[in-house]
Order: sequence, then C-alpha cells, then structure tokens
Amino acid sequence: NELSHLVSAAISGGLEPRHLTLELQHLGGQNRLPDADAKAIAALRKKGVRLSLDRFGSTTSVAHLRMLKCDEIKIDASLAQDLDDATNQAMLLGIGDFARRLSLACIACGVDTASRLAFLKKNGWQQGQGRHFGEPLGAVAFAAQWLSRTGKPQRAEVSSGFL
Repeated sequence: NELSHLVSAAISGGLEPRHLTLELQHLGGQNRLPDADAKAIAALRKKGVRLSLDRFGSTTSVAHLRMLKCDEIKIDASLAQDLDDATNQAMLLGIGDFARRLSLACIACGVDTASRLAFLKKNGWQQGQGRHFGEPLGAVAFAAQWLSRTGKPQRAEVSSGFL
C-alpha cells in the first residue's frame, strides 16, 4: 500500500507517529472496509498513527466509529452553519458530548464566523476548523508558508485552530 510506505518513510525519517493523523473521508454507507485497507490501517495504528473520521454526522456515523478505532471525529460543517436553529445547536452540542464521553478529540468544522466561534467557546469546544482561522491552502502553498514561518516541524492543520 502506497500510504503505508509513505507513513513508514516519514516515521523512519524522525516523525513521531503520535504527531501524524490520518483522516478518513468518503466512507459513505460502507459497513466495512476492504480487508487490505483494514489491515493497512491496523498496521499504522499499531505504529502509533492517529485516526480521524471526517464529516461525522453526514457521511460518517456511529457505525463507522464501531468499525474503526478512531482518535478523533471532525463534525460536518453543515451542523455549524445555522446555529440560530435550536435543532442544529442540539445536534452539534450532543455530538460534542458524545465524543467527550468516548474520549475522542472532537473538531467542529465550518467555523467561518466570529459568532460561530463564540457559540462553540461558550459551550466548551476546544478545537475548530474553518475560514475564521484562515483560508484553505493547497499542500505546496501550506508547506511553503508553514516552513517559512517556523523553519521547523510542528503540529498544524490547514484552516483549523484551537478555540
């Protein structure tokens, strides 16, 4: 598997596995992963690589959490779009509580405005991602900006921040 080789090379080069999070996207209605993918993910997890489920609440679900031992979930941005709606608020806060009870890191996506950030902070959220923190960048532009700012590796995500 190409991803396994890339991750192994990064770890061999000195990257600590706990600082690497693989984000699973587009799982959709799959009840299980193909065996080769499941084995590759399990091998990476044994090395200490973290696993994140993206778009939780829309394309990924509790069934995926049961199937995969994840470290974090990223809440679908659609749940943060209309925080004037009591139902959306309840779903967002409920999923955050659910994640905390499972000891999962929980990242609110779609934090595009100061009011969304204020709502999340007020309700105990610690991580968010969205345009409020900066515009998304392609990999090369991000690497150039990141390395020119710090000159050394550190934990970072494009368009995300701690609340």
